[in-house]
Amino acid sequence: MTRWTMLIAVLLLGACHAEPEGQQWLVVEVDEGLPDVDMGAPDPDVAIPPAPDIPPPQLLGDSSPCTAGDECASGTCLTGNEFPNGYCTATDCASGSVCAEGSACRQGRDGPSYCAPLCTSDNACGDGLACRYDFRTGDRMCRPISGAADGEACVDRRECQNRWCQPDLTGGYCVTFGCETSDDCSNQREFDNVCLNNGGGFNNFCVRRCDTVADCRPDHLCTDIGGGETVCLEDPARPFEEAVFEPSALNIQCGIPVENGLARITYDIADTTTSYMVTPMARDGQPMQARRIKIPDGSEKNFVAERDILAYPSRLFASMSPTLVPASPTFMDMLAPGTNEYHLAAEGTEVCYYLLEKDAPGNVLDMNIYLVGVPGVTAATAGTDPRFVGVFDEVRRIYAQIGIELGVLRFFDMDEATNVRYGVLRSSGDVASLTKLSQAPGVDLESLLSVNVFFVGEFALGGGAIGISSGLPGPAGLHGTQGSGVVFTAEYMGTMVPDAIGGNADGNAYTALLLAHEVGHWLGLYHTTETDSSTHDPLGDTPQCGTVNNNPQSCASWGNLMFPYAGASNTNVTADQGFVLKGNPAVRTVVGVTP
Repeated sequence: MTRWTMLIAVLLLGACHAEPEGQQWLVVEVDEGLPDVDMGAPDPDVAIPPAPDIPPPQLLGDSSPCTAGDECASGTCLTGNEFPNGYCTATDCASGSVCAEGSACRQGRDGPSYCAPLCTSDNACGDGLACRYDFRTGDRMCRPISGAADGEACVDRRECQNRWCQPDLTGGYCVTFGCETSDDCSNQREFDNVCLNNGGGFNNFCVRRCDTVADCRPDHLCTDIGGGETVCLEDPARPFEEAVFEPSALNIQCGIPVENGLARITYDIADTTTSYMVTPMARDGQPMQARRIKIPDGSEKNFVAERDILAYPSRLFASMSPTLVPASPTFMDMLAPGTNEYHLAAEGTEVCYYLLEKDAPGNVLDMNIYLVGVPGVTAATAGTDPRFVGVFDEVRRIYAQIGIELGVLRFFDMDEATNVRYGVLRSSGDVASLTKLSQAPGVDLESLLSVNVFFVGEFALGGGAIGISSGLPGPAGLHGTQGSGVVFTAEYMGTMVPDAIGGNADGNAYTALLLAHEVGHWLGLYHTTETDSSTHDPLGDTPQCGTVNNNPQSCASWGNLMFPYAGASNTNVTADQGFVLKGNPAVRTVVGVTP
């Protein structure tokens, strides 16, 4: 193209567009002195580079975040509440599709089954994902995390990351059952949860780890569970119902001040007293911890080492500490006539207490029997029902060994709502709520000194528990609190059941064993040896056992009522155990009664 031709082209271009008003156009001037530029064919000596080879878009693998299916190798991108960041995957794998190697099929919460990568820890998964155990397949997979983590509040299981909510715990408690390690818990990023071993399998569950109570939600405590672990568990302390403190034959005294975190309760013991129970209570439900009793000669009996069991009730109840003196023949030095002083560390502002003294060992035990969702029986028919007759005949035989007779048996029906709510017991929270429904059977001291016994239709607690005492010991004479009674299953009555060593046992006798065992706890007896094989009761005539779990029937204390496993033959009671039971004020002393 010559310079003249270029000028014409520029002029023609200008002719095609009128100059906009106010806009300045670029004027190109052609210098006639410029040489001709050949715009023809390319120079044959210069190679033209080929067009670049643009690779196809990289498709995303399973579990990758996505917005549309064409981004994913599987062709599917799951979105919605369960997949807030999108989730590449193959779907409908349960109907026959095969997941890629390294992935497994998971049933979706609200939609189709889908493929999820296998994993061993959260680090193997991307952002917004966690390595979670799938209870249907037994695999650990990278899954989206949405909802509340373990330890957070909930009302419905769908609110929780791992789809379990314990609504009976204060405010609800998201939890993962069946964990094997803490990696199975909802402990992503800002959460720090631990798998609490409660006997293995589905009995294990996840709870929030803590350093102080400030790390826990309201109404939860940072609780020591051993092994150097402290976790957030429901605070068992609640303000007592005011009816508990109304004038009664227990003569509850209040107004004991807490000064510098310490409460001192002063009480007098008569010269004729053979045993007594003093029960400190925090009226506002605030925690307190039993420390020591200072006896009249000025010496202190500290609740440490061999006397540690005396501090256990305050750890169990937090706001109440029923203390039996002496709790063992070896603790006789604590029984001292005169002015005694009970010391407690306390967080509230006021402590109450009541004192019950005995001047002779007890020999009559009255029971208030509550029927909760037990089919085929009412309070009107229980006294003649063959199953209950069989149960209480065996209980009489067990306690007769140590000179205790069953006295009055009062049967009570529960309303339909209570039967539905507690007919199947699912948690320790259920136990506390149920025992709080107990009511004083009278106003005189003789009526108050009785044990509340709850027969429930079925137990579904973790750890294989089939009976629970709400006290070690419980508060004698006090009704309507979380420590007021024992609860156990009635499902074995009228049947033959397998016992702890694989034999068969009469269900009525087996139920009697559960009843007598749990009432033994409530009156102050511990297991002869705990299942950890390292903790023992303080009694001299109950042999210790070092291998409880491996071969229980080989233990020297196998056959004892307070052995930790319910073998059908475990009905024996020793003299020292009888000493404890008969020293509890709840076992009344009645002249002229012969078992």
